[in-house]
Amino acid sequence: MKSSMRIRRMLNVVTVSLLFISLLQLTSCKKNEAVSPTPKIEALADADGAPGVTTASAGASLTIKGSNFSPVPSENIVKFNGTLANVTASTTTELTTTVPEEATTGKISITVNGVTSVSATDFVINTSSPVPIINSFNPSTGFAPRDGGQGTMVYINGAAFNAPEVKFNGTPARVVSSSATTIIVTVPIGATPGKISVTSAGTTVLSTRDFMVRPMNESVISGWRSTCENFIIRGENFHMIPSMNEVKFNGVPAIVTASSFYELVTTLPANATSGPVTVTINGFTAMGPPIIIPEIRSFSPAAATAGAQVTLRGDNIGGFQYTDKKSNCHEVKFNGIRAELTFVSENEIIAIVPAGATTGKITISGNGRTSTSLIDFIVSVAPSISSFAPMAGTPGSQVTISGSDFVPNLLGNAVKFNGVRANVISASSSQVIVTVPTGATSGRISIDNVAGSAVSTSDFTINPLPPLEQITFEPFQGHSGTMVTINGTGFNPVREENRVYFGSPMGMAPVITASSTQLTVIVPATATSGRISVIVNNVTIMSGMDFHFIVPPPFVINVQPTSGVAQAPNVPGTRVVINGVNFSVLPFENVVRFGNVFAPVISSSPNRLEVIVPPGAVSGPITVTVNGMIAHNPEIQFTVLP
Repeated sequence: MKSSMRIRRMLNVVTVSLLFISLLQLTSCKKNEAVSPTPKIEALADADGAPGVTTASAGASLTIKGSNFSPVPSENIVKFNGTLANVTASTTTELTTTVPEEATTGKISITVNGVTSVSATDFVINTSSPVPIINSFNPSTGFAPRDGGQGTMVYINGAAFNAPEVKFNGTPARVVSSSATTIIVTVPIGATPGKISVTSAGTTVLSTRDFMVRPMNESVISGWRSTCENFIIRGENFHMIPSMNEVKFNGVPAIVTASSFYELVTTLPANATSGPVTVTINGFTAMGPPIIIPEIRSFSPAAATAGAQVTLRGDNIGGFQYTDKKSNCHEVKFNGIRAELTFVSENEIIAIVPAGATTGKITISGNGRTSTSLIDFIVSVAPSISSFAPMAGTPGSQVTISGSDFVPNLLGNAVKFNGVRANVISASSSQVIVTVPTGATSGRISIDNVAGSAVSTSDFTINPLPPLEQITFEPFQGHSGTMVTINGTGFNPVREENRVYFGSPMGMAPVITASSTQLTVIVPATATSGRISVIVNNVTIMSGMDFHFIVPPPFVINVQPTSGVAQAPNVPGTRVVINGVNFSVLPFENVVRFGNVFAPVISSSPNRLEVIVPPGAVSGPITVTVNGMIAHNPEIQFTVLP
């Protein structure tokens, strides 16, 4: 019995042992199946792919080439002599990492899935005097990684930068900011394609690739478009920071609210005028197509009814109208009421006066700007006459007509006295002042405008002018330009209807003021001594005594030219102009001599004579004799050329 129990115990021990051995073998097989391949370091390269790198400063970008790396960056543990480095990108054959700041010279190790590989040689860390390194560069615009126009902001990545100096193919660039690993610069004016150099701590390094400088010229601004709120400038090489783009509309600065490499968003300044659009970046200015701002110069007619056509004229009002065809903010309004347009050209628009429009300004809006007419457009309605005063008068007297809906400008109202058109002196919407026209007869007063007409309910009586009677005048003598007052009866209050002569038909005098009993006139230069005659309505009356015309002495101011040749056979002679005062308008009454030689006058006026140097003339003074009075200016000498 005891031996049987021993045998059973031994069998149990053996069974358990066999099971334990089998379990160990199974576990060992699974471990062997999960063992990862060993990562392998084959070569080191810089950020631009140049192989054979054996030394670098802290912060430098490094590419580790080999095999059996993890494509997941975080699964690759890279150390520089035991100092952990950050892996930024990875494939199964390449790792991109940055030399850590605390790294020291020693082996580089890579651990993947618990399996570690170590570089065959030490990697040397530059610590005493770090040499700057350029890893990469790309414009902040991002449109192209290795080119840009003048003023483009460029980011240079590397290591060991310390108060760096940067040049683009030898042209110094402005450093916007810098740190040990990043420099921000702008492409300088005058830069050409080539290497970027960085000088730090006395050491200069070059980029491995060229930076391509794209020219920035007038074509940088390709055009512009507008919306109701904004003005958008299109082009290229604009700055990504809005405030770095200095935009001007014909010299007037504008605020840039948003920017990209290809577009700038701004608003049109209130005081901007038509002219070029400019964009200045870092001192370099590009010019684009001119903006078009509407300016209303005139419109016609000055008054009209609703539904009538009105022609607007101005600077670029039509070209401005359809700058942005998708926008409905370009419009013409009559005192705030939008109008329909029937014709549009660059400088002319024809609009329809809208229903409901009232008298007021016309406006043209678009591109964020509104142009307003200088004067009101009159929306006409038929006038009405309530009264007029006085009820009677002579031709030339003034009459005030009261009522409503008159056109408040001189040309908008056609006033007639029994069919004879009168001259309008002043006009408002409720009152018109006119002068009774010559030839008018008693009858109704009418007022017409574009909307209709009105007729007075009573007649205006035309009183006949009194007959012309004996006239008197004062002063009794004077020279050209003297003001003379003529008293009498039967004059026409309309000054143009009175004709006054001094001495002869050549002596017609301008009438300055007129009433039925008095005229004020100016003695003309053509006057002669004799009677003064007044003609009104083809009736003539003459003064009872003579007016004595005082002839002022002539005076020579200068001659042009001061030298010339005398007239001779086959020689026409030089034409000479004598400028002065108090010459006769009749050429033969002016006697001109070159020395003692007479020269015929070709043409004459009170201030100018024209002669030809006569045959036999000699150098010396020129004299002019008018009415026996001699003009001689000793300072003026004429030289007769051989």
